[in-house]
Amino acid sequence: MTIIAGFKCQDGVVLCSDTQETSEGAKRNVTKLQCFQGPVISQDRQGMVNADLGLAICGAGYGPFIDKITSQAWDAVRHVSDIWEASERVESMIKETYQEFGRIYQMGACPQVDLIYGITKGGASRLFQAIGPVVNETTYASDGIGSYLANFLTTRMRGDGWLTIRQTIILAAYILFQAKEHVEGCGGDSHIAVLRESESSGMVDFRLIQHLTEYLKSADHYTGEMLLTAADFSISDSDASDG
Repeated sequence: MTIIAGFKCQDGVVLCSDTQETSEGAKRNVTKLQCFQGPVISQDRQGMVNADLGLAICGAGYGPFIDKITSQAWDAVRHVSDIWEASERVESMIKETYQEFGRIYQMGACPQVDLIYGITKGGASRLFQAIGPVVNETTYASDGIGSYLANFLTTRMRGDGWLTIRQTIILAAYILFQAKEHVEGCGGDSHIAVLRESESSGMVDFRLIQHLTEYLKSADHYTGEMLLTAADFSISDSDASDG
């Protein structure tokens, strides 16, 4: 049980997740979102390359299988020449991993996990969702038991426009706050990763997320009061229009 989500925005990609994992009735906190960034040592070991390369990935489902794919994702892209090659390599790696473990497990017993991942390189970024071995590019994705709430909030707040990274971080923090408050099975810490097209990528500092969450809690309370105040049936239609 979890909540994960990914967003394509104007200038990059934002991914988020909670950290609560429930197994056999027991709850524990685990890291579900990993973020990797260059530079890396070149293949000839003569220098550093891919300083503009970033990869963030999170998953819902069977934890050990998610960890297996995540551990191989960065190795698959660390020496690519462009974002298109990086995208193809991650997709191929996911398919090959399912093929490998499909031969190990009994027929129909191979675990299927849902992944959301983003890649940035060369001033461009892309967001993908993998349901089992099937990978598709997208502009928004969510998964886990909190996905229905995440979808509702995203549709309400994101609309049809493209948000900036700053706005998307706020949206991601709000989704995690609401999911942990109202969805059984979501909890723990809030993790947010940012892949920027023109600046450095990485995880958002947990202290910033905590402060942002507190502001959102306050704003959520006052927003509720505003809605109740606005729904005043004693106000005429003309007064309401003028207001």
